[in-house]
Amino acid sequence: MQKILREHDALVAMTDIGRLARTVGRVDALAARHASLTATAFGLSKHAAPTLAAHKALRYPGFAVPSLPTYVKPKVPTYQVPNFPTYAMPRSPKNAFPDLSRSYLKVGGWAESLAKLFKEAHPSNWPPDSDDLDWNLLEQIVATEGIPIVWVPRREIVDALLAAPDRDSRLQILMTRREDVVEDCRAVLALVDCDEIKDLLPLANDAVDAFGAGHDNAAMALAVALIESAVSTVIPGGTKNVTRAVSFSLERVPFLLLRAYGALGTIPTLYMSWFKSQGSPPPDTLSRHVVSHALTTEVMRDEHPLLSMMYLASILRGLEDWLTHEMAGINLDE
Repeated sequence: MQKILREHDALVAMTDIGRLARTVGRVDALAARHASLTATAFGLSKHAAPTLAAHKALRYPGFAVPSLPTYVKPKVPTYQVPNFPTYAMPRSPKNAFPDLSRSYLKVGGWAESLAKLFKEAHPSNWPPDSDDLDWNLLEQIVATEGIPIVWVPRREIVDALLAAPDRDSRLQILMTRREDVVEDCRAVLALVDCDEIKDLLPLANDAVDAFGAGHDNAAMALAVALIESAVSTVIPGGTKNVTRAVSFSLERVPFLLLRAYGALGTIPTLYMSWFKSQGSPPPDTLSRHVVSHALTTEVMRDEHPLLSMMYLASILRGLEDWLTHEMAGINLDE
């Protein structure tokens, strides 16, 4: 290579155009080969070789790397789809308008049957005027505080419970009216006429009698066992399915099913699980799990046996309503 360059320089000085052209050609060929070898040595592709050749050619007069035109991919215009406003159909409670012709409208005229239906849907122990009721408070008492207020207790006690400022005050009212509450539970159990759970009724009355005789804890244990037997008979599928099926919410339950779901709306709090090993405090509400699996004097509360009597009467009567609506084809979970 050095020899060729020296010859090139000598020819330039001698201005021998013919030999100079041939020498430049040899220089160009050698430069291109040198660039290709260099690219290969550095792991570059063959397409990188012209760039290295152009760099080396700067040393050699008369060598020029041709500039090749580059292809620029044209930009394709894109179309932006405009955002059109969407309309969301408002949700309404499922089966808010049940097929009344299947059961309720068979007796009497249409207007009379409809009036009877609404009257039956309103719990008899609630204030008769629905406009005077605090519906959010009713939902709180049933679904959150776990205090039965459908079927039992009597209306005057329900009025006092609704007027009380908090749960502790409501529980104190119930404890003060213990004898009246027990009497109400007996009266409601006497109304239950349901083939699916009729075998449990003698035992339910035994539980109330035991409570009336002062055997509070024994009565509570029997009442909780009876409730679980009755609920699993009428609403199969395990505790998760039961709590989902009877969940009490004003947004979910139409007025025509108020009494049925109001009576069963305390079941989710009753079925609340608790494990001492997890370190959490025991629930304030009556818990089937605690009574059946973790009952100690430490977790017992004075009001729990009385609440168990109210649960027993309210839920058994509520299950009869549940079966009535189910046979009529009214089911929120269809």
